[in-house]
Amino acid sequence: MTSAAADGHVDLDLTGRTGRSLLWSGAGFLAQRVLGFAMTVVLARLFVPDQFGLTAALMTFVLYAQTAIDLGTGTALIYERGTSPERLRVAMTINAVTVVALTALGFVAAPWLAEFFHVPESVALFRVTSLTVLLMGAGAIPTVLLVAELDFKRRTFLNLANSGLRAVIAITLAVLGFGVWAFVWGAMAGALVGTILAFVFTRLVPRFGFRARVALELLGFGLPMTGIRLIETFGLNADYLVVGNVLGPAALGAYTLAYRLPEMLLDSVYWTATEVLFPAYARAREVRRRDVGEAMLRALKLLVLYGGAVGVGLALVAQDVTDLVYGSKWTVAGGVMALIALKMSINSVNNGIGDVFPALGKPHLLFGIDVVVVGLQIPAFIYATRWGILGVAAVHLAAQLAFSAALTVVGLRLVRVPLGRLFSALQSAAFAVAGIVVLALPPRLLLPPGGQRLALTVVAGVLGGGLGLWLGGRDAVDEVVDLARATTGRREPAL
Repeated sequence: MTSAAADGHVDLDLTGRTGRSLLWSGAGFLAQRVLGFAMTVVLARLFVPDQFGLTAALMTFVLYAQTAIDLGTGTALIYERGTSPERLRVAMTINAVTVVALTALGFVAAPWLAEFFHVPESVALFRVTSLTVLLMGAGAIPTVLLVAELDFKRRTFLNLANSGLRAVIAITLAVLGFGVWAFVWGAMAGALVGTILAFVFTRLVPRFGFRARVALELLGFGLPMTGIRLIETFGLNADYLVVGNVLGPAALGAYTLAYRLPEMLLDSVYWTATEVLFPAYARAREVRRRDVGEAMLRALKLLVLYGGAVGVGLALVAQDVTDLVYGSKWTVAGGVMALIALKMSINSVNNGIGDVFPALGKPHLLFGIDVVVVGLQIPAFIYATRWGILGVAAVHLAAQLAFSAALTVVGLRLVRVPLGRLFSALQSAAFAVAGIVVLALPPRLLLPPGGQRLALTVVAGVLGGGLGLWLGGRDAVDEVVDLARATTGRREPAL
C-alpha cells in the first residue's frame, strides 16, 4: 500500500468512526437534555421561583466539583491514546482521593453555601447534595475509558439511564409534595446508576496504586486541563453565583430557567461535539499536524451553521416560548433566554476551536485566554446586577464575543490556517442566519404575543434558513451528506 493510500485510509477511518461517535453521542445527549428539560418544565410549574432557584444553588457546588473530579488524569489518558495498568491504577487512586476530599469539602462548606445564596435554612439540603459528588466521581475513570475509545454507544446508554432515573424520581417525588428534596434524591439516584453502568460496560475492576513519577506525568498534563475547565466553568457559571448572591433565589430561579431550552438545543450539541472532537483531533495529530486544521475547519462549518441558525431563531421566539411553556409567572425569563441563545450561538466557534489546544499539547494557551476573560467579566456581572438578570445576561453575551475573538486568533495561528479560510468555512452559516432574520423578524415584530406569532415566526425562520442555504450554503449540505455516508459506512475508501 502506498503512503497516500495509507493516509487516505486513516483519514476515512477517523471520519467514519468520529461520525458514528458523534451520532451516538449526539442522540444520547440530546435525549438526556430532553429528559432534563421535561423535568424542568414540570418543576417550573410546581415550584415557586424561590424553590427553583434553590435547586440551581444546590447544584452549584456539584458543578464545580465535577470539573475537578479526577484532576485531569482522565483527560491525560485520552491524550495518551492508550495506557498501562500501572498508569490506570495511579489515575484511579488520584480520582478516589480527590472525590473523597471534594465530598468532605461540600459537607463542611454547606453552611457557608446556604448563607451565600440567602437560604440559611437549607444547610441539610446542601450537605446531602454533596454526596452526589461521591456517587458521580466514583465512575469518572471508567467513563473516561469509554470516551477514549470513542465508545459512545455505551456512553449513551449510561447517560440515558442516569438522566431517565433522575427525571422519573424527581418528577414523582415533586408531584407527591417532597419539594426541593425531590430534585436532590433524583440527582443522587441517577449518579449512582451511572457509576454502576460505567464499571459494567468497561469491565473495569477497581485497583489502586501509586508511583510518584507516573502521578507527576499524569498531573503534568491533567492539572492545566483541570485549571482550564475550572476557569471555563467559573466563567460560564459565575453569573449564577452573582445572581444568587446579589439578587436572591427568586431571581436565580428565573435566570436558571432561561438557560434550560438553549442548553437543550445548543449546549447539548456542543458538548457532544467536544466529547468527540478532542479524541478525534488527537487521532488526526498522529497522522499529520495539518490534518488538525482541516478537521477544525470542517467541524466549524457544521457547528457554526447549527449554532448560528438555532441560536438566532431561538432568540426571536424566546418570549413566546417562555410564556406558553413555563407560564406567566416566569415572563421575566423571556428576554434573558433571548440573550443567552445569542451567546450560545457564538459559543459554537469556541467548541470547534477550543479542543485543538489540548489535542496539540498546548492547553496552557487556552488557560491563559480563559483567565483574562473571566477576570474581566466577574466585576462586570456584579455591576450589571443594577439592571437585574437581563443586565447580567447582556454582559455574558459581550464576554462571549471577546472570548471567541481571542480564541479564534490564537487557534488559527496554532494550526496555521489563514483567516480567509475560516471566513470561507463560515459562509454557509452567514447565509442561513441572514435568511432566518429576514423572513422571521417581520412576524416577530408585527404580530401580537402568543401561539400564533410563535408558530408563524418558526415557519418563517425555517423557510429563511433553507433559502439562505440554497443561495450560499450548498457546500455545507454536501458536508452533512458526506458525514452521514461516512457514519453509515457507505462511502468507499480513498485510494
